[in-house]
Amino acid sequence: MTMNFRGPATAAALFCLGLAGITSAAAQNTPAAQPFGTWFCTPLTQDGLNALSFAFEGMSVNNFTLQEGQEIVTNAPVLNFSASALNGSGKMAALSIEVLGEAKGQPAFTFSTHTQDGALAIGGNQTMKTYVFAPQGTLAQADRICIRVSGVSTWN
Repeated sequence: MTMNFRGPATAAALFCLGLAGITSAAAQNTPAAQPFGTWFCTPLTQDGLNALSFAFEGMSVNNFTLQEGQEIVTNAPVLNFSASALNGSGKMAALSIEVLGEAKGQPAFTFSTHTQDGALAIGGNQTMKTYVFAPQGTLAQADRICIRVSGVSTWN
């Protein structure tokens, strides 16, 4: 699933409204597992993405990847995103990931993804992935990424 925004004003408004109270890597000094439902921002580097982890009530999301690529049918430039989700909660779970990339303090890209078929089985794992069309070079210009993982594990 991809989210398409119409123009930088919409993305900027979402950025300003949605990221109040964010946590930053600089403020925490170490990339410990972040709680679900909290925005976390860090410099956009592969090492930073590799170290990033979210955890809540036995569920965890980590192994984030973000790469430029080409859409398979049109060969248009895209950003490919993936993360690994594990459900150790003992209940069915539904998870979502929201991502905002910044370049020099301005929104550069945004997208979201969620668990396939709406849920993650008890003890299951899943690669959550999506792509978004973006001008070539978008990732190279981005210098910071903000991620929020949300989810529930409320039914058997």
